[in-house]
Amino acid sequence: GLSLPAQSICNDIGLAWSILNTRIVLLNHFDPSSLPEVEVWLSEDVLETLMMSEDVHSIDVKLFNEDMNRLLKGEAVDMPSFNFKTGKREYRGRKLTLGADDILVIEGIHGLNDRLSQLIPPEHKFKIYISALTQLNIDEHNPLSTTDERLIRRIVRDARTRGTNATETIAMWPSVRKGERENIFPFQEQADVMFNSALVYELAVLKVYAEPLLFGIERDCPEYLEAKRLLKLLDYLLPMPADGIPNNSLLREFVGGSCFNV
Repeated sequence: GLSLPAQSICNDIGLAWSILNTRIVLLNHFDPSSLPEVEVWLSEDVLETLMMSEDVHSIDVKLFNEDMNRLLKGEAVDMPSFNFKTGKREYRGRKLTLGADDILVIEGIHGLNDRLSQLIPPEHKFKIYISALTQLNIDEHNPLSTTDERLIRRIVRDARTRGTNATETIAMWPSVRKGERENIFPFQEQADVMFNSALVYELAVLKVYAEPLLFGIERDCPEYLEAKRLLKLLDYLLPMPADGIPNNSLLREFVGGSCFNV
C-alpha cells in the first residue's frame, strides 16, 4: 500500500522477532536508467506520480530480478538509487547483503504483480497488501470515505515532508488514483495477507493539521471546491491533539514525531 512505508514494516518485524534482521528495497529505485526529458523543476512528489501512472514495465524488471536473485544467493549487490532531480538512476556505493536469517522487504506499487518478480521462486515470496480502510460512518447510511481519508493523510504528509501544498496534492490526486486502479487493485487478491492501517481516531488528529492547509487554497483555484468538500467532512469531527499518540504509531508517519526513520 501507499500510506505505510517499508521502514515501518521492517521495524515491526524487528520488534516482533528480535532474532531477524530486515532489509529494505524500494522499487522506484529500479526505474529505467532515465525518465524521458523530465524537467528538473518537477518536485519529487510529481515525479513519483508520473512514475506511478506507468505499468510494471516502468520498472527495470530484468535488473530487479537479477539483483534479487543475487541477494537470495548471499551475494553483495550494489543497489541503485533514483535521483529525482536528474531523473536518472545512480549508483552511490550502497552495498546490500542478506544473511541466513535476514528478511528482505520490497516496497512499491507493483509489488503484488507477479510480472515484476517473475524470476524469483514463489517459495521466497510473501505478499502483504496494506491499505487504509476506515471503519467510521457519518450516520447509519453514509460511511466515511476511505479514499478521502487517504487523501487527507497525503495532504498532511506532503506538506510536512515534501514541501507540497494542499493545492498541488489535490491536483495530483486523480493521477494517483489512476495508478492505483491500474497497478494495485487488480492484484490485491494475490496478496497472502491484508493489513488495514486505518486508525479509528486518525481523522480527528489529522483535522488539526489538514484544516489550515485546506483553508489556504484560494477561491480562484480549481482545487477550491474539493478543499471545501474535505473541510465539510472534517466538520463532523472534533479535533484531537497528537500529544497522546505513541511515537511508534503509524499515524506519526503523517504528523511527525515518530521514533522510527519514516
